[in-house]
Amino acid sequence: MEPTEQPEPVSALDEILTPTQDGYRLALHEAADISAALLEQTQRTVQDAVADREDEGAVEFQSELDVQPRLFDLRGTALDDAYYLESVLDAARGSRLRPQLIERLEAAVDHSHELAVLLAECAIATAQPHAD
Repeated sequence: MEPTEQPEPVSALDEILTPTQDGYRLALHEAADISAALLEQTQRTVQDAVADREDEGAVEFQSELDVQPRLFDLRGTALDDAYYLESVLDAARGSRLRPQLIERLEAAVDHSHELAVLLAECAIATAQPHAD
């Protein structure tokens, strides 16, 4: 008799990220489960980021201008995330969800827009100095 393969256990994060057959994604109810899923998400993201950076090798910039395209990419992602967060905030307000959640979403929206501003300032700082 052949041993049967046991399916890998599904993590809480996988349950959240994977749509069910009817297209819905599951939500966790307990703070401890949510915290565990957030920790797993952080660990996966860091692991992927480290692997990506290792694949790229050591990057050496010849000038500030070499940094600029990356800053535009990062700012574009930050802006996209900021406007997505705004839509989540608007929907949460429209659904009259708890004020504590609304306050946290407002803070996240503010922070995401601030990140976009900081990245824009970084991009501007890559400008070549003008010779007088």
